[in-house]
Amino acid sequence: MIAVTGRLLMVVLAVALIVLLFRMLIGKSRSPRPPPEPLPELPEELGYVLANPFEVTSPAVVEARAKRLPCRRCDGSVRVEDHQIEKVADELLRVVTTRCKQFGHEDRMYFRISGV
Repeated sequence: MIAVTGRLLMVVLAVALIVLLFRMLIGKSRSPRPPPEPLPELPEELGYVLANPFEVTSPAVVEARAKRLPCRRCDGSVRVEDHQIEKVADELLRVVTTRCKQFGHEDRMYFRISGV
């Protein structure tokens, strides 16, 4: 009787551990963690302001280039959320919105297609 109770207790503990690990894994993949502190104002850098866009030679490289650049706030990787064309001062610019995969920071990048 004691051996059966001991085995049952081990099975229950093993199942509880598996459920706990599963919940931890699911919880990490569902919701991004909040940023650890308030976000500072970012300097106006090349490509991140309308007046100073990145120069590229083809529209085909815009999203690939945006994905390669790290998040300006935490240096993590980003994903492209949106890609649009905006007319600014009689010039068409590609505007890419990215989001940090780790903390959810959103940023906009501006691209000028040169040689078109």
